[in-house]
Amino acid sequence: MKNKLITLILICASLHLCFGQLEQPKRSKEAKEAALKSINGTTLSELKFTDIEGHVYTIDDLKNKVAVFTFWQINNTSCIAEIPKLNQLKIKFKNRPVLFFAIALDNKADLNSFLKTTLFNHTIIPNGSDLANRFEIPDYPYHLILDKNGTIEYITDELRLNTINHLQRR
Repeated sequence: MKNKLITLILICASLHLCFGQLEQPKRSKEAKEAALKSINGTTLSELKFTDIEGHVYTIDDLKNKVAVFTFWQINNTSCIAEIPKLNQLKIKFKNRPVLFFAIALDNKADLNSFLKTTLFNHTIIPNGSDLANRFEIPDYPYHLILDKNGTIEYITDELRLNTINHLQRR
């Protein structure tokens, strides 16, 4: 009886770990749009994050440069499908003052494993859930562009031609 009880407890704990996040209510499309609209046009006074190599970036490092943030995860097929286009985008802007950051929800070890088999030429930021929460990113992949003054000027859920056109105007 004691063994059955322990087995049942372990099964329940495993189910909670696997499916616990699914219990969180999803925001409606309108709520997502309102949250994103509320931060669009906001000028950042502070920002700090660390890339996979340990380099620390602050808002001062982004001054006079356009910064493109892609929020993604290694287990999301839509995110993975965008990587070749994102690599091409960085190549297209290589001679311009544009920085490309890939903010991953994944940890450094998992990212290093993934990057052994997948080329992603952006600056990789591991453990990016704090940044994703700060910018109220509702889904993945998601893209955010900061202008040269650190103002959030463009947010989209998909790499589209108008994203590229918007970046070209900067």
